[in-house]
Amino acid sequence: MHPLKKLQRNIVSGGFSYAGATLLMFGAWSVHYSLGKNYILGLLGYLLVGQLIIWLHKMHILIIERTSITAVIFGFTGACCLPLHAVSPGLEAAIFLIMALHFLMKSYRSPNPQMEVLHTFVMLGFGCILYPKLTYLIPVFMVGSYICMSMDRRSFWAALLGWIVPFSFLLCYAFAIQDIDVFVSPFLKMVDFGTFGIGYELWQLPVFLVLALLLVVGATHFYTTNLEDRLRTRLYLNFLVILSTVLLVAVLVQPQDAVSLFPLSAVPVSIIAGHYFSLTHSRVSGGFLAFILCWFLGTFIFTLWMR
Repeated sequence: MHPLKKLQRNIVSGGFSYAGATLLMFGAWSVHYSLGKNYILGLLGYLLVGQLIIWLHKMHILIIERTSITAVIFGFTGACCLPLHAVSPGLEAAIFLIMALHFLMKSYRSPNPQMEVLHTFVMLGFGCILYPKLTYLIPVFMVGSYICMSMDRRSFWAALLGWIVPFSFLLCYAFAIQDIDVFVSPFLKMVDFGTFGIGYELWQLPVFLVLALLLVVGATHFYTTNLEDRLRTRLYLNFLVILSTVLLVAVLVQPQDAVSLFPLSAVPVSIIAGHYFSLTHSRVSGGFLAFILCWFLGTFIFTLWMR
């Protein structure tokens, strides 16, 4: 077997298991170990989100093969870049983003889609409390509900109610501690925009490029071979392509939020890229995977040098 094809098979099929990737992540994060517990929490956050991504594609059969490549891609996205090592609002919100995706996918042909849509937007609402600008994904998830054939008039109102529920809890908490600023703060952050397209930092470029490249290659493969997937899987992946595109565009227009937006973007991108690597077993895809791994290593060395 060609070495590149063997490399891809080992990584996708488990020869290079998630445990091995975890050890490499520990090595990357050890650079920041002496700087405080926030970096340890960041590592644990990436490991947790990686496991949730694996759980998501198992629950909804987003990828036919049993693989941890999605978690490896997500984890390496954080590990390769020192500014992403600390826990961020976006990393915390990524947990609720995955749960929102779970309930959204569960709403497909559900006998009671309004309840699943309600749960989807409850999860999205909790994510918005952690990272308020996640609110702007509400229209995207509305489109996702339509793609999953679960959006009607009642589902629309269920979605709005679901988003309000977490903020009602926050309001009760604010009254309990007699500090209304706790409730007002997320709304102020929702509209706290810097100058659009201003605030780029050099470390953002390699991370953005690798996510964009994975999205373009993965989406191109999906749209040219999607008849090989079930209808349900095609709908799910189509929405994930839309979600990935919106989040990466958000990085371009709000680069000052890149630390939070990159972990959020890496969630859907890692699934799309994992779908590509799991279903292709050629020298080209093996070479592309080797290139991506080298890019991650180069990005780590680059951000370490800039530190």
